[in-house]
Amino acid sequence: MEYDNNNDPFRREFNKRETKKRTLKSWIFLGFIFMIFLVAEFVRYIMSIIYR
Repeated sequence: MEYDNNNDPFRREFNKRETKKRTLKSWIFLGFIFMIFLVAEFVRYIMSIIYR
């Protein structure tokens, strides 16, 4: 009889937690990229004011 991973409650919980961690990491990554973009825009805006 082979072991069924889907019916193991511990395994299911672990997978849920892993998925949650993964989504959190991807959101942090996206936020990081977005912040870099915002900072770049802000710097460009300040430069255009200074060197007008």
